[in-house]
Amino acid sequence: MLTIAFLLSLYVCGLNGLIPYDGIIHRSTDGSSYAFLSSPNIGNHPSFIEQISPSSTLAVAWFSGGEQQPNCSIAVSLLKLNSQQFTPGVIVSERMNCSNQNPVPYWDNQTQQLVHVKESYAQMWHLYSEDRGITWTSPQIFYSTLGGWDRNRTIATFDKEGLLFPC
Repeated sequence: MLTIAFLLSLYVCGLNGLIPYDGIIHRSTDGSSYAFLSSPNIGNHPSFIEQISPSSTLAVAWFSGGEQQPNCSIAVSLLKLNSQQFTPGVIVSERMNCSNQNPVPYWDNQTQQLVHVKESYAQMWHLYSEDRGITWTSPQIFYSTLGGWDRNRTIATFDKEGLLFPC
């Protein structure tokens, strides 16, 4: 089974010129595969991956620009089925003087949402795509009660009438 390790652009002083941040999937001698994703900013942190159906495209989302720093944004990169290269990372959410945190992609064919939050004193925001992740809406408040901190997979309720955000 092909294992793909998603290694985001970790800024390593003196080594970053040796790492090919090209999004191309490379094969390791141990049989696993890896790709270093091209990121729009220096200082990237936790990624989350979700399969976009029915196209089977993989969407990787992460926060980019320094954890808890102003203007820290959410970036997304896509890998289409049978492709050997991720798209360059693009900023899908950036708010002036705000630190976007913990993107959690959630996909169904109706909502196509990307949920993300800031720190525990913050609100939960979301944005969505109507074209399978190529373009995104502007971020909007999804849940305004302070203290939400979602960093786990979002799942639909049994009756499909709501979403669970395990915090």
